[in-house]
Amino acid sequence: MEKMMGSLCISITGAIVFGSLSNGFSSQDNIWKHLTKNTENEVYLANEKCINILDMYTRISSENGVLSMNKEYLNNIQKLSEIGNLPENWNGYTATTFSKEFIGYLKQNILMLDKQPEIFPIAYGNVQFEYDREDGGYLEFEISPDSVIKCYIEEPDGEYKEYPIADFNMINQEVKNFYGI
Repeated sequence: MEKMMGSLCISITGAIVFGSLSNGFSSQDNIWKHLTKNTENEVYLANEKCINILDMYTRISSENGVLSMNKEYLNNIQKLSEIGNLPENWNGYTATTFSKEFIGYLKQNILMLDKQPEIFPIAYGNVQFEYDREDGGYLEFEISPDSVIKCYIEEPDGEYKEYPIADFNMINQEVKNFYGI
């Protein structure tokens, strides 16, 4: 199935495509679903413009001439859009809203991550990325609108570390260390 979105033609397979890709991901996300014989974990793109634009946001794999992007990435883009649309006082306890610039920054950088996190809004305007291991280990990154990233690690034995990190590339490294990759 193909949908026209601006000047982009996107073929969708069992996943979700968000927003107007010609200007990055928009806050008004359009969602289309189409199930076919292909896997439900991939989105297939069928246009050279899609390749060029999406390449700015993520590493896209190509197999048999079909380009694909993991569904986890797209789910996190949707989650960030939902966070960006939260109203003032969204938690009932004076929570703040999230700026479009901050959400755009997160959307651009989330696609750089090799392993996608669970994403949660924080009432005072930061966003939290979480990773859990089966042994009870916990890794968290708290990201502020001014691009400050704090890393928190708790091991099953109770050992706890907290420290700042420089950027999303360091998030990748911390995640690899956490999972022993």
